[in-house]
Amino acid sequence: QAQSYATYYPTAMPDGYFIDRVSAVDTQPPVDAMVATTRALHGQGFYPIIGNAGAAQPERYFSNPVADCIIISEDLNYPTQAVLQGNTAGGSSDYNPRGRGVIVYGQAFNNANVELMRQYTGLIYTTTATGANPYAVVSPDLEKLLQSVVASQSVGLGIKIDPNNDGLIAPSVL
Repeated sequence: QAQSYATYYPTAMPDGYFIDRVSAVDTQPPVDAMVATTRALHGQGFYPIIGNAGAAQPERYFSNPVADCIIISEDLNYPTQAVLQGNTAGGSSDYNPRGRGVIVYGQAFNNANVELMRQYTGLIYTTTATGANPYAVVSPDLEKLLQSVVASQSVGLGIKIDPNNDGLIAPSVL
């Protein structure tokens, strides 16, 4: 189905996939389904695969390769440090923080919160947009988010996100 979806973009094949509404049920079947989906997409050359449950995921989602990055918070508020660290019951604190991502909508850009999110996540998206679909427009925060990434490179916070990439790149902007 990934190849079928890609036909909607004949001149610019997508690099990866954002899979919304990923289950957060703490049982093995949904984990196994996501692992199979991610493997299949990687096998077709798609990278990264981002899984969005929009909330903290049980540990089994991090101990299995369900996605390259899991959105641990999609909210109208900036997440707390405990949520960012994965310090929730059965959370993700023992796993690479770059495998976690955060989406904040309907809030004014807050540099201090973005800096905190950068310490504990690999993907960040913020937007002031609200309504039924706050993602229908490009975030007015995009320039500020990109400036944050550039600033992190200049102070040596580069990380390796793509295992096939020999260079270092800063935390990504979703």
